[in-house]
Amino acid sequence: MLDRSDREGMRGLAGSSIARVYAVLALLYMGDLKEMTKRTNSLREIARDRGDLYTLVTLDTTAGAKASLAADDPGGALRSLRDSLTQWPKTEFFVQHWMAMIYETEIELYVGDGDRAYQRTVRDRAALRKSFLLSSAMIRVLTFFARGRAAIASIESNPELRQNRIAEARLMARRLAREYAPWAGALAFMVTGMAENAAGNRAAAVDALQSGVEAATATDTILYAVPARHRLGELLGGDEGMKLVQTALDAMAAQDIQNPARWLALHMPGKRWSR
Repeated sequence: MLDRSDREGMRGLAGSSIARVYAVLALLYMGDLKEMTKRTNSLREIARDRGDLYTLVTLDTTAGAKASLAADDPGGALRSLRDSLTQWPKTEFFVQHWMAMIYETEIELYVGDGDRAYQRTVRDRAALRKSFLLSSAMIRVLTFFARGRAAIASIESNPELRQNRIAEARLMARRLAREYAPWAGALAFMVTGMAENAAGNRAAAVDALQSGVEAATATDTILYAVPARHRLGELLGGDEGMKLVQTALDAMAAQDIQNPARWLALHMPGKRWSR
């Protein structure tokens, strides 16, 4: 629909830029990272030529960061994100500042620093609440998902807080489950799976991940379905588990994911992913 709206009369207008940016984000969640990266690079060039700061900053704090992580370049992702934000107003907490919070958290998850990822979700929490951005369902969903993942990832650095962080992840899962959007339910199952895995409840983790993979596939949020399928395969083991793991690895290879282990740590962190 976004591509069609761009073709049918929005060329040359600010609306055209917005349609193209949101089409890129749709491709991201659909898991088509190759096409997302191609369009991101093309839009950046157009935006630079036009002096379109909105498009540049929005891409660098979302799809551009994700593309760099897929290319196994977390340092480049962080530099581009932070350099971009220096050009953005600091008078209020804008949606681009929220995007930076989410993707800086993801960068820390990718490099394996769960404690820094968790602290990044904490740093802007008060500013986010004051901004009223949490009135947006999409912002709530991605915030809860980032917090749930970071809570689980932080356990390794803070083993004494294991029960507290598992409880926090379960709280994020409940909040996700209350959202109306079906794709939020998929993420709720995934956070539940991470929490139950961390708690040592293998059967509950398997049930949650099976439901999560089904829901993510049904809602076309393939970005999340692929890592969840891999983790499910690790938990199941045997021929069935090996098949799921290989299917996930093949899907990542098809999208040019350069470091599958880090990609998994980003989307489905935690230890003890085995039978």
